Amino acid sequence: MNILKSLFISLFIMLAMVIFVKSLTELSFSDLSYEWLGTAISSASVLGFFSWVFILKPPRTTINLWLFSALILIGTVLSLAAGSVHEFGFQPFLLSSFIFGLWLLYLYWYSFFSGRSALKIKVGEAFPPFSAINEKGEAVTEKSFLGSPTLLLFYRGNWCPLCMAQINEIADKYRAISEGGTEIFLVSPQSASHTKRLARRFNVPFNFIIDRELKLAKILNNFHDNGTPFGIQVFGFDSDTVYPLVVILDQHNKVAWIDQTDNYRLRPVPGNFISVINNLSLNPTS
Repeated sequence: MNILKSLFISLFIMLAMVIFVKSLTELSFSDLSYEWLGTAISSASVLGFFSWVFILKPPRTTINLWLFSALILIGTVLSLAAGSVHEFGFQPFLLSSFIFGLWLLYLYWYSFFSGRSALKIKVGEAFPPFSAINEKGEAVTEKSFLGSPTLLLFYRGNWCPLCMAQINEIADKYRAISEGGTEIFLVSPQSASHTKRLARRFNVPFNFIIDRELKLAKILNNFHDNGTPFGIQVFGFDSDTVYPLVVILDQHNKVAWIDQTDNYRLRPVPGNFISVINNLSLNPTS
């Protein structure tokens, strides 16, 4: 199933581009150009959404993406209305309908982690033993979290715009998060070179954990096989990755809070866990 999703997202964007170019061509040269306006609107709306995500990098979206959904639906209805007045005008409508169907699959199938299992950690339990390295090649274990509250953010890789936006949002709130001595660890299976590149983006002292063989992800049952979109591998990313996850540990290495989203577009706002961190800082023996 994950292989299908990996292929789907890459093909969806590519097909939207092809249909958009086809629509522009017809609008420019065809005598029936007005019939392609709806198809152009539908495909441009899909491309507009992904451009918004990759360029502006919002840290989260709504579930239904009503604005983009409405534009795609309007384009589909417009292509139907235009096609109904001409004997051979239904090709634009079929392409618009195809785009709309793929959009629904994106919203309600691709975006959800339908096969995600429960984590093997719970609030109140000690964080399990593990061994990994940081971007400098230094060893990191569960003992690295002792002595201060810890925020663990599992991100899928530099290729994931929502992950990058989430990290940027935490960087903006770094002072509020770290006031009580809280340490922030960013966990990913990506390579040291990609991680170093990410570290250079920020002027805050993040700690990085490279879970290169996904050992920690498997210990926590946070392993996402074939979770990377098809084609991203050419940039040096593996097909397998982690699910987005936020874990807060207290000073004694016990789990205080977990956010395990079931939709990759839904991420917790910093206010959700800053209050938890503040409470841990005010009650260090709890």
